[in-house]
Amino acid sequence: MGKPALQPLIDALAQNDTTLKIGAARALGGMGAAAKDAVPALIKNLGDAQDTVRDETAQGLAAIGTEAGPALVSALQDADAHRRAGAADALAQMDPRFEGVGKEVEQAAAKEADPVTRGAMFAAMAKTGVAPDRCVALILPAVTDETRRCGMRR
Repeated sequence: MGKPALQPLIDALAQNDTTLKIGAARALGGMGAAAKDAVPALIKNLGDAQDTVRDETAQGLAAIGTEAGPALVSALQDADAHRRAGAADALAQMDPRFEGVGKEVEQAAAKEADPVTRGAMFAAMAKTGVAPDRCVALILPAVTDETRRCGMRR
């Protein structure tokens, strides 16, 4: 699959068909950095109502690699909680890591109010290079503070 497939795949991301969106995200991820023009449309689908679309989109963005990094870092501040969580998930899956991403995820987690999104960011912190002591410093208050819990069990 090459450049001729790029625009039809980007267009498929905007359809109401879940299967089509998932297939497009997988195909774009398979194209790697060559699919960098699809990053804005993929970022939008991180906020999709369907979990499977969000998951496959995060994997696709991670496979595109560092070309998607700046947009994913920006998405950590998005108004949509699903999109913020998906961005953290994609950044955690990215290999090689986007330069400085751990610090960005840590800062976003420290400010995150949504408990589920905060949990996704906590999960991403260690995978993005945040030092273990910094992870513990952010996670421990969430476990003990009833108003800031992130779905963790005691």
